[in-house]
Order: sequence, then structure tokens, then C-alpha cells
Amino acid sequence: MQKVLHIVAKSRTLFIYCYIFAMTAVTVPFLHYYTGSITKVLLVWAALICCVDIVQRRDITKVFGGKILLAFIACSVITIIVNYRLNLIENLKNFAYSLVLLLIVFTDYYGKSRERCELDFEHYNRFFCMITCIASAISLVMFSLRYTVVFNQYRIGFYLGRLWGVYVSPNAGGITATISIILSLVSIFSLIYQNIKAKRTWQFFYWFNIIIEFVYISLTDSYGTFVSCIIGSAIVGFMVAKFILCRKYTFCFWKKYLLVFLYVLIFPFLCFSLLKGIAKVVSYLPSIVYVVQDQSETNKSESVIPYDITSNGNQEKEPLPESSSSKQAISQSSKPANESKPLRLWSEKTERQYEDDPGGSGRITLWRVGLRILKQKPVWGVGQANILDYAQQNSYGLNQNIVARTASGMHNIYLQVAVSNGLIGAILFLSFFAYGFVDFVRDIKKGKYSISIIDILLFGLIALMLANNMVEATVYMCQSGITVMFWLVLGYFVGIRKAGLIGNTL
Repeated sequence: MQKVLHIVAKSRTLFIYCYIFAMTAVTVPFLHYYTGSITKVLLVWAALICCVDIVQRRDITKVFGGKILLAFIACSVITIIVNYRLNLIENLKNFAYSLVLLLIVFTDYYGKSRERCELDFEHYNRFFCMITCIASAISLVMFSLRYTVVFNQYRIGFYLGRLWGVYVSPNAGGITATISIILSLVSIFSLIYQNIKAKRTWQFFYWFNIIIEFVYISLTDSYGTFVSCIIGSAIVGFMVAKFILCRKYTFCFWKKYLLVFLYVLIFPFLCFSLLKGIAKVVSYLPSIVYVVQDQSETNKSESVIPYDITSNGNQEKEPLPESSSSKQAISQSSKPANESKPLRLWSEKTERQYEDDPGGSGRITLWRVGLRILKQKPVWGVGQANILDYAQQNSYGLNQNIVARTASGMHNIYLQVAVSNGLIGAILFLSFFAYGFVDFVRDIKKGKYSISIIDILLFGLIALMLANNMVEATVYMCQSGITVMFWLVLGYFVGIRKAGLIGNTL
């Protein structure tokens, strides 16, 4: 029995690999409808891991912010009980996915040594970056061919100035690519201090991935992703100036704050300029592909002599009889197009060619519905699976097509948590992140923790995602690779810092 428990406990790492892949596949229309049975198996696997944790008395309260997380989980349970009459099974299923994030993904580094934390996190990063690199590369091929199609009610490819690619939306693809870029940078800096055989190979891969992801983001024309990149680069610029340059070099008071201010402005400007510049250059790629294809087809047509084809597929040696008019037509049609009219490159439009809802793609409408529901059920909320039903009841005077989007989220995770779990749940949710931020700043001020470039990148990623979720809902109550990687990064950021402070455990 003990051996079985040990095997299940050790399978946690393999489970996280499978969970990263499954949740990322959910956001890819080609794979979306094949992940249902896989996720059910993963939920059973996760339940076994949680049962083993209980048997082995793995104390969740000792995890960073564990007591707040347990209170939040208890609040979610009360919400389900209060709203048991409506969509009970769906609410329980959504709750199970949330437990996987909080009890398995976030706590993966609990009890591990610092070296083990770093090794596991590096492997998780590498696996995720490989998946996103392949997805973005395929998406860029779609853009080059100007490919677009509707697959299982999802748009994929390049359409009306925006690149969906293989993802369900440009916003989802853009945020996924942003996370992949930051994690690639983290891996590059971590490899500097490692002595492994394939060090240069993996560094090359990460730089290649960064380029591919940047190009993909520039073609999504996703406002949320652009703003997230700007916010993230501003945070990174601030922390580089404040915690590295200002400590390495001596500046007077006003020069120090001037330097910080300039870095906060320069980093976002460079990021935005780079995205727009890349989009402008890459916009010529479809025309280049078209010209190359046209040239190759022209060359093939010149080399073909028209022969009669018999019914059995054999070619007759004598050419088809031609009239003078037909000869002239053949000679004109076989003449290369670039001789009569030179082929010119054109720039593909890489900005959305349609008008959004005046409220930011319907977000204001969704938020108005959310506030109406919250006013109706302020304490315990309505449950995640019940938001659409309550939204339709409170949609008077609003666009019904936009209201229907509440089924996929409120485009604001804080409002969504409040609507789903009530104000009590929202306060606990915010308290967890506030507690983490205060603890991080306190450790730096007390000199207990020496900040590095990797810490700056990870903190920037966490802050970027929390800021982005003021207009999105991807860090919680969402089945996607974005959600899984956010909680992995958050757990690692806390775990590696606490491992450095108090030894080999969290």
C-alpha cells in the first residue's frame, strides 16, 4: 500500500506535464473536441493525488498563503451549496478544475529543495515554450498563405487584418505568446549559470521562440496583449532601474528617480515600437509567397508542351492541331505575367478591418450585466456555471448577442470572481495576491532576499497577468494553458524565494 501511495505522489510532476498540454490544447480548435475525455482522466488522476496528500498529511496551511486559499475554497463550496438548484454538476466540475490549480499546480514546489524547484520549473518552461513555438510557427504559415477557415464554429487563420492562427482568438494567442516570451527569457538567464551539454542548443531555441512569438503578437492586433506588453515592460524597466542600477551605481536623489522614470518610459516605448515595426515588415510576407508561387507556376507552364492525352493516360507524340487564333492564344497565355506587367510586392493590412462594439468589444456591456447580478446576489454569488442564466435575466436594455458572451467569462477576473463567489470570495481572492505582494516587498526591504533579473521577469509576468485580467479572465476560472502557467509561475516565485530564506522547504 505504501508503495502505491509513493508512486501516486511521485506522479505529480508527470501529471503537470499532461495538464499543461491538455489545457493548452483546449484553446486550439483543431484539438478542442478531442480533449474532453483526456481532461476527465486528468481530473480522476488529480483526485488520487489529493487523496494521497490527505493520507500522507500534507499540510496545505504551510504553503504560502495556505490559510487564505483554504478560506477561499470553503467560500466556493458554500457558493455551490447555496446555488445547488441550478447547474449543480457544472459548478462542481468547474470547482474541480479550480482545485487542481490551487492544490496541485500552485503547491507543486512545496517541500522541494531549491535545486529541485529550479530543475522542475526549467523543464515545465521548456515544455510549454516548445508547444507555443510550434503553434505560433503554424500560425505564421497561415498568415503567409492568407489562410482562413471556420472550424467547429471557431475562426482560425488570418481574417480581417488579425491573426487568429491556431488559437480560438487573437487575444488568447497573444497572451499565450507573451507568457512564452517571458519564460524563454527566464530560461535563457537561468542557463547562463548552468553547465549542461546542450546549453547553446537550448539558448538558440529560446531566442528563436522569442522571435517567433514577437512576430505572432505583432499580427494579432490584440489591444489587451499590447497593453499587457507595455505594462510588463514598464514594470521590468522600473525594477531594473530601481533594484539593479540604483544599487550598483551611486546616484544622487534626483538622478535616481529620473533614471527610474526614464526606464519606465523607455521600455514600453521600445516594446510598442518593436511590435509595430515587426508588423510592418512581416506584412509583406504574403505578397512574397504569392510572387514566388506565381513565378514557379509560370516556369512550369513554359516547360510543358501540349500533347494529346488518350483515355488510357498515354501521351501521343504529335501535338494537338491548332488554328492560327488558338496558337496566338496559347502563346499569349504561356507568356510569363511578369514580362507583360511586373509583379509588385504589397503590404497586407495587419490592423483589424472591422468596428468593435463602442464598449471595447462588448466589455462594458458585460461589466454592466455583472454589476447587476452582483447587486442581486452580493454575499455568496451565483456560481460560475450560473452566470449566463442570471445574465439573461438581467439583460434588459442591453445587446443580447454580447450578453451571451458571459458564458465564456466577464472579461474581468475580479468582477467574475465577485459574481461567481460573492464579495466574500472576491475579498479573499484579492487578499491572497495582496499578501504575496506585501511579503515580497517586506523581504526586500529587510535585506533577506537578493533580487535578480529572473525575479524581475517573474514578478513582471505575475503583475502583467493580474493587470491584464482587469479586461480579461484568464488567471482563474478558465481552462487554458495560460491559467496553468500563471499558477505554476506564482508557485515557483514564492517557492524559490522561501527556499532561499528558510532552507529546503517552503
